[in-house]
Amino acid sequence: MGWSERLGPRWTESEVTEFFALWRQHDATTASLDRVVAAVSTELPQRTPDMVRALIQMHKGFLSLPMATDEGLYAILTDHYDAQAAWESEAAEQQQQQQVVAASSSRRKVSRRNNVQYVRSFSAAIDDEFFAHSEFHDCLVQMNMGHFQRAKRTEWSAIRGSMGHPRRFSATFLKEERQKLLRYRNVVRYAQRMNVRRPCIT
Repeated sequence: MGWSERLGPRWTESEVTEFFALWRQHDATTASLDRVVAAVSTELPQRTPDMVRALIQMHKGFLSLPMATDEGLYAILTDHYDAQAAWESEAAEQQQQQQVVAASSSRRKVSRRNNVQYVRSFSAAIDDEFFAHSEFHDCLVQMNMGHFQRAKRTEWSAIRGSMGHPRRFSATFLKEERQKLLRYRNVVRYAQRMNVRRPCIT
């Protein structure tokens, strides 16, 4: 339990003034803490002994100073309450930001699923296996690295060397990829007519 909870409801200026007078009256610097707490809480019916004890323990250093005043104690308490309010406000703001980020992430996931479904609705079913095929994964399998989750720099160099130079996204590249897709479709249609299993993509 934090100090704010132990102090109870916010102490008013009049309560602090009355507490400070009782503290001085009972010679708290020499008397035992339990006796002072019992005496002060008896004359402050709106405060429990635990609240009085928390206030004393929280500001024991200040209360022991000869130049301590009730105004100074109230100013310190006010700073404590203000800092607590600022911390709670910041914590609430951070929680709200986390909720916004979580909601945004959830929307992005839904959007990605919708986009995939949207793309699939505009592609022929015959092309599903073609677009699901990954030449990169085939390369990893051939190198006995299909199970890798991470690769070292030397392994990445070997993978890049095995796959050759990357192609530039150009009209020629698109033309070749489209021709590859058309060849795949022709083979699949032939296989369907012959009622045989679809071929692997090459």
